[in-house]
Amino acid sequence: MATPVPLSVASLYVGDLSPEITEALLFEIFSRYGPVSSIRVCRDYTTRRSLGYAYVNFQNHGDAERALNTFNFEPIRGYPCRIMWSSRDPTIRKSALGNLFVKNLDPSIDNKTLFDTFSQYGNILSCKVALDRNMKSKGFGFVHFDAEKSAKECIEKLNGKLMNGKVVYVAEFQRKSNRAANNSQFTNLYVKFIPQEWTKEDFHRTFSQFGVIKSADLRMDPTGQRQHSGFGFVNYNQHEEALKAIEEGKKIQVGDERYLFVTRFQTNEERKAILDKQISEFKRQNYERFKGKNLHVKNLDEDVTEEELEKVFSQYGAISSLKIERDEKKVSKCFGYVCFNQPENAKTAMEQLNMAVLDGRSKPIHVALHQTKEERKVLLDTQHQMNTAMRQMQPYPTMMFPPVPTSIPQYVTQPQRQNFAPQSQMINPTRGYSSNMMNVRGARGGMARGGSSSRGVYANQGQRSTRRPDSDVSVPLQQRPVNGGDPLVAALAKASPEEQKHMLGERLFPLVYKEQPQHAAKITGMILELEVQELLSYLEAPDQLRKKVQEAVRVLEEYSRNAPQ
Repeated sequence: MATPVPLSVASLYVGDLSPEITEALLFEIFSRYGPVSSIRVCRDYTTRRSLGYAYVNFQNHGDAERALNTFNFEPIRGYPCRIMWSSRDPTIRKSALGNLFVKNLDPSIDNKTLFDTFSQYGNILSCKVALDRNMKSKGFGFVHFDAEKSAKECIEKLNGKLMNGKVVYVAEFQRKSNRAANNSQFTNLYVKFIPQEWTKEDFHRTFSQFGVIKSADLRMDPTGQRQHSGFGFVNYNQHEEALKAIEEGKKIQVGDERYLFVTRFQTNEERKAILDKQISEFKRQNYERFKGKNLHVKNLDEDVTEEELEKVFSQYGAISSLKIERDEKKVSKCFGYVCFNQPENAKTAMEQLNMAVLDGRSKPIHVALHQTKEERKVLLDTQHQMNTAMRQMQPYPTMMFPPVPTSIPQYVTQPQRQNFAPQSQMINPTRGYSSNMMNVRGARGGMARGGSSSRGVYANQGQRSTRRPDSDVSVPLQQRPVNGGDPLVAALAKASPEEQKHMLGERLFPLVYKEQPQHAAKITGMILELEVQELLSYLEAPDQLRKKVQEAVRVLEEYSRNAPQ
């Protein structure tokens, strides 16, 4: 009997994949070469978006090798994939031995051309040409040999040679940490604020006093309107000479209170990284400084002014800044920001003004704490998952209202909608539930098992109520107090039933998500089947909402255990 090949030997790494590539598509492609045991596209833990690479496990080593030799560098949805053997040993991937850096490549050179050129010097583990967002070559790439000897031979034979009409540079790959160390021994300088009356000779003469110059370049103005562009580059023989030029060059005065600017030369990537880091740090500091104080206000009418907005929000505390965002034509974008001095004032304003209708306006405004892009992205992904789950929601078991509080007269008609699930999706409520949950029949207008036929009166009057005694759930929505109360009530009174459920769902879902993140979408959908007055009472009493969520979880578990397979 043949010895089975270890899974790692028949496992391929497939990289440089398009974000929309799925396991199903990869299975369709690689199953042509032989039986595939499993495929996994690696995804971000939080957003579940593809990281651009996957692992394909074949049952036979020969099939995996045939897929590697045949399909490597072939495009998948417009992206040329990069296939290599999957290695469980991280030292091989992280080792710089045998890894080469190749630059000054012609744009016509792709992954396959680079592989074919370098493979004559040894076995290649990985080969890649760096591409930009438009899938165009950046002019450099990487080649990783399985042996250091092959890499050194390749450097000797190809460094400085022509490839497609361009002289290429081939050297050992260096990590960023090592490159940073090399930058500490720089010799190349960048100079700006150079006077227009200076010539190339003046520029060279000025900096030659600090050391031996290998090269100096004063950039000319491409438009021809000026003698030069006002900046240039100087490269010295020794690092010490470059340091002296920086120190002394900054003292050269070239105008009224203006001096030359001299610093170490940086690549575009370095400057961009430094600038991005500074901007990111500035934003982070601002966010921490105004955390809990800055409010985001949207759904504003186009003619709402900052003065009008300030008049409304200043009732709740001192405002440090306020702004309505506008486009280049000074037209309002219908959202803005209000920053308070104290977080307590911002919290009060958010609670009182969210979903409130401003004087003389017709639509409610939305007020929430300002969030960073990352926070908004997580929230939007969560909401998307909730909407998807609600669309695909299966029929759920019947849930009953808690008993009517004894403080509410029984002649008051209670909400008649006693089920979480829509009527069209109702299932048999008698399957697999305990007796204390079956006191009331699930159908509208049904009779209590205790024998009473009065609508809205529960058989089990001795059970403790989950509503607050002072809750006005039986009062019609239009009659609930608006002045000084929650402005959500005023907005709901003017909204259609569908809009009411949407507004309440936006309020309920974050609260349910805190209690049950895994089933938040399902439970929210179940709770939204209650009457609007009942939902408002739960928003006013978080403890009662928490009990309702726990009750929903128990019913879902009971239903799951008793559901037919």
